[in-house]
Amino acid sequence: QLTRWKHWMQVLGELVAEGTGLRCVLLEIGAGGRVPTVRQTSEQILQVLLEGGANAKLIRINPKDSEADDPDSQEHLVSIKGTGLETLKAMDELISEAWHPE
Repeated sequence: QLTRWKHWMQVLGELVAEGTGLRCVLLEIGAGGRVPTVRQTSEQILQVLLEGGANAKLIRINPKDSEADDPDSQEHLVSIKGTGLETLKAMDELISEAWHPE
């Protein structure tokens, strides 16, 4: 798993370095205050993307702890207070309506 993670991070770094206007979204679901490593990693990846010139956002879904931990990330964070499944179903419905209007 660590090998795949390192490879993914390397590829991500290469894409950002290309400077091709990379657009991406990080989706973090259910990582509250009890899992700071996940939250810190998400915000660190967000900062790497932004510093490389990418148009990046972090969507953090959590019923209690959906705000940014690092103030530098707040501007690029979409905070959704809700449970993972409930929120994903609502997002799916909105996307489906946008792509397939009646």
